Amino acid sequence: MQNPFYNDFYGKALIPAGLGDISFLGELGTEATHWFVAIEGRELTKRKYHEWRVHIFAADRYGHFNANAPIFSTPYLNAFEEAMEEARSFEEEARNDKISSLCLEEKIS
Repeated sequence: MQNPFYNDFYGKALIPAGLGDISFLGELGTEATHWFVAIEGRELTKRKYHEWRVHIFAADRYGHFNANAPIFSTPYLNAFEEAMEEARSFEEEARNDKISSLCLEEKIS
């Protein structure tokens, strides 16, 4: 873990970025070559349960990333299983060179 503010943080996958996504990363001013998909949880003490969200980070081939600067984050989800499903979906998008499209769609909406 590279950020002490995350209590529950689970790295899911380090995936090489495709050519389209590499171009997108270059436009962001980073030399990253991979996507790192992770799930973050936070405890809601008043409700005594966790809520979860999925982050996509730009990373180098060694898995180094800036934990304070996700490229994309979902809203908080109520179930860990929902977060896992979202993470799997993002992994598939990364393998298909589509993370840049996902980020651009998010900016438009």
